[in-house]
Amino acid sequence: MQSVTVEGHYHGRNLHVQNSFNAAQARFCTTEIVVNGEVTNDPFDSSLYEIDLKARNLRPGDAVTVRIYHMDECGIRVLNPEVLAP
Repeated sequence: MQSVTVEGHYHGRNLHVQNSFNAAQARFCTTEIVVNGEVTNDPFDSSLYEIDLKARNLRPGDAVTVRIYHMDECGIRVLNPEVLAP
């Protein structure tokens, strides 16, 4: 399993992720999403999904670390990592 990490500060916007499909396993690549050390309930069984940071009770300026775990055979791409820019 591999992971992609995005770090920064919360500014009231959510992350959007492009999620590849693994045809050999008949499922999407993402296996787990962790925000600030806590596993989220965000649904990720689609080709594009949103990580709902608004639901995490974050305040503007709070530090955020998002780690997205995915299968080795395929990948994901965070489409708007700039939303966590300092």
